[in-house]
Formats: sequence, structure tokens, C-alpha cells
Amino acid sequence: MTAPSAEEVKIWIAYHDRVSSPEGLAHCRDLLSEEERSREEGIRLPSDRHAYVVTRAMQRLLLSRYLATDPRDLRFVKGAFGRPALRDIPAEHGGIDFNLSHDGNVTVLGVARRVIGIDVTASECRSSFLDVARRFFTCSEVEALEALPADARADYFLQLWTLKEAYVKALGGGLSIPFNSFGFSLEEPETIAFFRNGEKNGGSPLSFWQLRPAAGVLLAVCANTDDASVPAIVVYEFQPFAEDLPIACQPVRTSVSYP
Repeated sequence: MTAPSAEEVKIWIAYHDRVSSPEGLAHCRDLLSEEERSREEGIRLPSDRHAYVVTRAMQRLLLSRYLATDPRDLRFVKGAFGRPALRDIPAEHGGIDFNLSHDGNVTVLGVARRVIGIDVTASECRSSFLDVARRFFTCSEVEALEALPADARADYFLQLWTLKEAYVKALGGGLSIPFNSFGFSLEEPETIAFFRNGEKNGGSPLSFWQLRPAAGVLLAVCANTDDASVPAIVVYEFQPFAEDLPIACQPVRTSVSYP
């Protein structure tokens, strides 16, 4: 597999319970580093250990395809705010970025030749979501949320939350970036409006997409588009030791216009 072109962002979705055979899990575990296996042993819940093994194997297998190396040989480092990155990337593979997110039974991995951030939610919204929004969202976001019918608020909250997570993950700043220092408006159908410093787009070269690749799964993607190109979003279901399955999935919302 060759590295992604500048014209695309590739996303893989792994469903943990579809990687469940003892043999498959043993193969996945064999790809992990000693540190990762040690960390797995310290995870208390079996379901969390399962998710950890699938997630780490997925990251190693997919990135090794692009770098044409053994997945066991990959080395990772973390930035000042915990964002993972590959260490010692060969010059011919420079420019590749990746980002990972997981929730419930789902892990997603995005790979691109541009800076990206990705976030997924596959769990029901907590009953306290309004309190969370009032504490962390912008005033305009809270007003838009409270103006909705009660049965539409939880999904709207998750749309905003995943977009915010994708944004801070793309910037690599983590919790150092207050969630109320930037905002989104989803008033227009199929559209994402981004605001920062009181200005639409906030002078940012970043673009956003929302996808719903399966029932109950909401995915947000943020990518650097300062080269004026609009990448295509390509989605697959991850199969650890088989051919990946393409998923027909178009963005339901985006901040950019396609030609």
C-alpha cells in the first residue's frame, strides 16, 4: 500500500467485537511492543484490554503498510500535550500524519499527507450534557443547543463535542486549548461554520467534516487545507489480517465546498 496522496484523507474504522477469535487476538498482541504489552496487563477490565490490543495492533498494521516496514519496528513519541507521532520516519515518507480516536466498541484511525485531527463517539450521550455545554461551550453554542427541542439536543451536543475534539487534536494542544475559545454553528444544512476570536474561520487554514459511517457512530475530521486543495474522505472497515472493506460514506456536513 502506498502512502495517501495529498488529495485524500483515509479513515479506518475497527469494531472491537469483530476481532474476537483467540487466534486473531494473539496475532494482534504479537505486534505490540514490550511496553504496550505491559500496559495491557495493567488494564483491569477484559473489554478494555481487548479494545487496547485491537487499537494498538490497528495503528501498527496500518502505519507499517505506508512506511513499508515491519509493524513491530515502529516507534512512537508523544508531544507536549500527549499527541502521538511516529519517530524516525524515512525522508521519502515525510509529511504523513495520523490521528486516533476510540469510544465504546469503535476505534478510528485517520492518515493523511496533511495535519489531521479525528474524533469518534459511539456511546449514548450522558444525561449531564447540558451542564457540560454550559461550562465548556461558547455562549452562542449553548444558546443554539437550548433552543432545540429536547429530543434533538443530545445529538447536537455530540456533533459540537466531536468537532471540538477533532480541532484541538489537529492543533496538538489538548486541554490547553479551552473549548470556549472557539466555536461551531450548525444552523445551515450540511454545513459547518467555524468561529474563533469572533471571526468566521478565525483566519484558520483548517477544514471540517462530519460523517455517520454506521448507526450510532458519529465521526468528526479536521484537516489542514492551507494548500487550497480539498481532500476526499475515504473510509474503510479495518480487517487485521484480511483485505480492508471499503465503506460508502459521504460527509453529512462539511465546512468546505467541493468543486
